[in-house]
Amino acid sequence: NTAPPLPSFPSLGDAFKIIKEPCDKCSAVVVEADVGQPGVNLYIALDSDSYGHTLRPGNGGIRLLNYPSVQSAIDDAVRLAKGMTRKHDMFRTGFSGAKVVVKSDHEDLSVIERKELMESVASALDAFDGGMYTGCDLNTGDVVIAIISCGKFHTFVVHIVQPF
Repeated sequence: NTAPPLPSFPSLGDAFKIIKEPCDKCSAVVVEADVGQPGVNLYIALDSDSYGHTLRPGNGGIRLLNYPSVQSAIDDAVRLAKGMTRKHDMFRTGFSGAKVVVKSDHEDLSVIERKELMESVASALDAFDGGMYTGCDLNTGDVVIAIISCGKFHTFVVHIVQPF
């Protein structure tokens, strides 16, 4: 079942399963997107300051891990999104916090079809229409980000190149 759309992004109800809506205890929104790979789940957490606000879009990297449970992946996504809000506030980047968390049931992450996974991430980011940007994090890197950037989607990737 797909939840009804949240007012900030009306198209999300079609693109995602809404896992967590904001509440008094936690202001984050978490959605799940289909990746089409068994044992792989894609969660996107947006802190409340970024949810639905293209003037202060969400930003946070793509983390790929073998989490022990779905709830631990969701909790980590929320924690990391909130941490990203604090970082962006400290450095006045104009972004708010968000995080893409990919939960793998596979201990060996090399079995995951990275190209297909990153195309799923790019498709998910498109649904936010400028409300979410991403980049590298644990077990993702320049090659993975290049897959997103060169894809057929209008993607939202923040590239940071460090000099050698």
